Amino acid sequence: MTTARSRQRRRLGPTLVAFAMAATAGERAGRAAVLANPIAAAAPGPPNIILVLTDDQDVQLGSVNYMPNVKRLLVQQGAAFSNFLVPLSLCCPSRTTILRGQYPHNTQVLTNSLPTGGFEKVYADNLESSTVATVLQGAGYKTVMLGKYLNGYPNTAGPNYVPPGWDEWYSPSAGNPYSEYNYTLNENGTQVVYHAAPSDYLTDVIRARAVDFIQRASATPNKPLFIYFATYAPHAPYTPAPRHATLFANLRAPRPPSFNEPDVSGKPAYIMAKPRLNQTQIDNIDADYRNRLRALQAVDEAVAALVATLSATGRLANTYIFFTSDNGYHMGEHRLLPGKYTPYETDIHVPLIVRGPGVPAGVVREQFAANLDLAETFADLAGVAQLPFSDGRSLTGLLSATPPSAWRRAFLLEEFNQGEIEPVDSSGDPASKIGILEPPDPADVAAAQAKAVQIPTYYGFKAPDYKYVEYLNQSGQIAETELYLSSDTYELNNLASQLDPTFAEQLDTYTQTLVKCQGDGCRTAEAAPPPPLPGSLVPSDTTLRVDDQAGDHRFAVQVSYHTSQGGGRSGNGHAIPLSPVGIARGGAFWFFSPDNPEMLVKLLDACDANGQKWVFASAGTNVGFTATVTDTLTGSQKSYPNPDQTPAVAIQDTSFEACASTSSGTTGTSAHGPRAVPQDWLPTFGTSAAVNASVPCAAGASTLCIDGAPGDKRFKVEVSYQTSQGGGLSGKGQAIPLAPVGIVHGGAFWFFSPDNPEMLVKVIDGCGANAQKWVFASAGTNVGLTVTVTDTATGLQKIYQNADLHPAQPIQDTSAFATCP
Repeated sequence: MTTARSRQRRRLGPTLVAFAMAATAGERAGRAAVLANPIAAAAPGPPNIILVLTDDQDVQLGSVNYMPNVKRLLVQQGAAFSNFLVPLSLCCPSRTTILRGQYPHNTQVLTNSLPTGGFEKVYADNLESSTVATVLQGAGYKTVMLGKYLNGYPNTAGPNYVPPGWDEWYSPSAGNPYSEYNYTLNENGTQVVYHAAPSDYLTDVIRARAVDFIQRASATPNKPLFIYFATYAPHAPYTPAPRHATLFANLRAPRPPSFNEPDVSGKPAYIMAKPRLNQTQIDNIDADYRNRLRALQAVDEAVAALVATLSATGRLANTYIFFTSDNGYHMGEHRLLPGKYTPYETDIHVPLIVRGPGVPAGVVREQFAANLDLAETFADLAGVAQLPFSDGRSLTGLLSATPPSAWRRAFLLEEFNQGEIEPVDSSGDPASKIGILEPPDPADVAAAQAKAVQIPTYYGFKAPDYKYVEYLNQSGQIAETELYLSSDTYELNNLASQLDPTFAEQLDTYTQTLVKCQGDGCRTAEAAPPPPLPGSLVPSDTTLRVDDQAGDHRFAVQVSYHTSQGGGRSGNGHAIPLSPVGIARGGAFWFFSPDNPEMLVKLLDACDANGQKWVFASAGTNVGFTATVTDTLTGSQKSYPNPDQTPAVAIQDTSFEACASTSSGTTGTSAHGPRAVPQDWLPTFGTSAAVNASVPCAAGASTLCIDGAPGDKRFKVEVSYQTSQGGGLSGKGQAIPLAPVGIVHGGAFWFFSPDNPEMLVKVIDGCGANAQKWVFASAGTNVGLTVTVTDTATGLQKIYQNADLHPAQPIQDTSAFATCP
């Protein structure tokens, strides 16, 4: 959307931040406090530090779910960061940020090639003289670099060049390492040529070098190690090892609501110019997705080998392993062919998983963390004083059992005319020629050959409640803006056109404080609260209105949540009214993460049900939440918290406000009388419709249909229930699709009785969520149930029962059908 604002935006000059600025007394005191953290003293001697850095690995596409060793050895043994971000989704700027701990606007490495980026600029500007490698080497660490370094390496420096800070060096210096074959490694100053044999597969080669490095270090067991293990996988052309080449044959790329987005009229011009993907392009995306997962299998095996070697050499207990990626990746979202560079979640959101001494096992940290924090964290773990040039902050506090309460409130996003790439045959940039030194990113080549400006410069920030982005024209003026609420998971509804001038100016001012920040100024700017959303922009689906009397919306209910299970999400709950099941004055708030579809909290105005004022019932699993009820007439308010992320006991509060009087003037009974049970709820318990394998599922009040493929209603789900509590109802469940909260391949069945509003069962198509087949979860209380799932294409049925009217344990069935459709 074009904005009326066109205030001149000063471009950042080429001058770099001074590197030798001294730490202030306050900074030293702050670092001393961090070093006192118990995590830093959890093991004797300086800890070993390993960074496993993949290339272009996603979060939203769920690739970590296909890495069993990473899940078993890292996720289950450590902390996962659910909001780990990169400020610029591009290889060389991101990798320079990791080495330096600075935003790209301070490294001035803005792209992958000259004149604004690439290894050549890093080398010319002498940035390598002070990196996390030089810092750790100076602290007594033995350091090794394995794999991908910086785009363009080693052009202008010579093929045998090894940057400062590295005791050992194994990085491609020629050939085509992106293909995993036919490349040359600079092995400690010696050029070693690898060809196309299976044993030359690059991920396996650097894995063997890393294992050998750890084993040789056993001769000096007290000398700490720093291992920078940087794979080219799963970067294009997505080449798997031969042993993995046929895996995942039936998988498709995920189809979130943003996939091949039908309506992009609210998007910026570079998105609106994109046609919808055709079937050939979609088929290619599916093939690429499978190959990306296949390529990651060798990385997953490398993680297992590193852990096993650390264990065998007695180092594992004193080793921190960090697993992350340089940037994210999109594959069909918003009509985009596979790539990166954008400010969308697909591109800026990357995994970070950390295990090590003192790190709680299986926790999720939801705070904003970033790749510019890694250098500061590594230095902190090594006992080194605060890096004088760093913009980041140490993550050690978040790795402890009790994370700090004060943290960054927002995070800067920036991108610098990545589309303005010189043609690949430019004689002034020999590193851009394929086959000479490290080849360029294939996406850069395609853009250069097309001579197309892909994405304009942008600045913006991500806050807990929303994301804001400003796109600049060639004159440095704000040309377009985007604003997405955090509840808009797939960034479909750009609200920029609804910004009033005052709020728009506040957003721009806040952005500028981040854009201009350096060092400690960045930490100060990020700690300042971002402009709060005006009430007009707060989405209506996160506020539940409950009537005190017919036609009135007197009570406003809002739920804020955070989770420790699954993807680890936080935000405002989505309100789902229960009117389809006969509760006219109440509702529920929902959240989900891909592998943890779960109801957070139910709220019901019991005046309408049984005249006993208010009933609140929590069904949260590993959920921390606060439910706030406001009487908009009197301003009185009550909050109901479950702060510790453990399953909450049901809250039934009958003390908030008196029920409205009935027509006879009696207080405390329903003004509307008892609610009748809908007649279509009352078939014989346990019955199900006859199977007809030739007729697709037709959704209805008591039938939920789940897609096996886009546009297909292949799987029919029906629920029959009976209760032993309250009125003792029985009947067919009422099907409620969960599309409003982003679950497009699933739903829920509900029933209620007057004194026990309760969710019966959730049914989620795991194929659509995380490709782990089917997931069913029952949250029934005193419920007997039969869940019948029918594949209408084959007639195959599976039945799940809880017949004895006792609370049912969750059912998570990943073998209901042999494969995902």
